[in-house]
Amino acid sequence: MVGFLEFVDDALGTNFNAPVYDPKKGRAKMAKVIDKALEQHSSGKTPPVRSWKTGNNGATSFSPKLDGKPVLIGGKATNFIPSERFADALTVLKKDVQAGALDKEIKAALEGDKASSGSSRGNRGPSTGLGNKAQPDNAEWMAKFVGKYGPAPGEGYVPNSKGTKWVSAANAARGKKAKGVS
Repeated sequence: MVGFLEFVDDALGTNFNAPVYDPKKGRAKMAKVIDKALEQHSSGKTPPVRSWKTGNNGATSFSPKLDGKPVLIGGKATNFIPSERFADALTVLKKDVQAGALDKEIKAALEGDKASSGSSRGNRGPSTGLGNKAQPDNAEWMAKFVGKYGPAPGEGYVPNSKGTKWVSAANAARGKKAKGVS
């Protein structure tokens, strides 16, 4: 029996049944997001929920998400491209995705593991929990919020979308109030 136990390693039980990431499936999901954006943009369709938006300055923002989580391209959740070059940029991006150049970023989005994507927040600073609602000075706004409502009640709490109370980040994403927090 001692001979058999020499082969046993209990550490191997960690994540034993965890799903294995398949880069081909991740690339296919991302390619689908790119194709959809390209089709919508080139046909002039602007549905309310999309990964791109044309601004008043002749630029188009691109914020791809997989399973509701941002894919950080160049360390950023949103990239800005001249509108007239948007289709070309998406074509190049799709080739990069299919070649595996964004596998780490795609995997991070699908698994929610921001640490493996290099710079998970880029240079954006701490999240206010306000989604795409940009604040004039994020750090100044957050300081005012903390001054008014006090420090976060625990790790993983962010201001709600109205900026009136603390909620857990998970509930903020769903728009729900956290239990026991006002």
